[in-house]
Amino acid sequence: MKVKDTGNRTRLDTGSHKDMAKGRGRYDLLPLRTLSTVYNSIFPDSANYFLDLIHEAMLTSNNGKKLDSLHAALQHFILDFLQQPFPKVVQELAVLYEAGAEKYSERDWEKGRPMEIFINSTLRHFFQYLNKETDENHGIAVVWNLISCIDTIRRMPSLAYTAPTYVEDREN
Repeated sequence: MKVKDTGNRTRLDTGSHKDMAKGRGRYDLLPLRTLSTVYNSIFPDSANYFLDLIHEAMLTSNNGKKLDSLHAALQHFILDFLQQPFPKVVQELAVLYEAGAEKYSERDWEKGRPMEIFINSTLRHFFQYLNKETDENHGIAVVWNLISCIDTIRRMPSLAYTAPTYVEDREN
């Protein structure tokens, strides 16, 4: 399995490493609820539901609800997008974990990464998957990021991210 490598590795405070090259976008900063509404008006399919689930996971401060939303997004992506038998998904996932171990080190991601890093990568690969880009297995990368994010939040709840919410100023 091919894993792109820009050679630009960032060492996180937890000791984990991530290839975080600039110029790839910050998908975790997108207004996902608005994006899903616009996406649904252009392409009425299930991508907006996936984006809404990720958005819900980012907004809630309740880690149980956060995990529920991430699980639902993972299940939805596997069933509605990949449409592969689960054993096939697990087989491809194992190959990606192997490639990551070769690129960084075994279990490097288990040292911990903030949720927004996983979400950014999930969404980047999701849109690359929708764009039918073939330079990597973007579908399995979506699965990898969601599973790794869920596992990290379970083991290290302090790394769960909650996006700030804003109240619209109606006086102006």
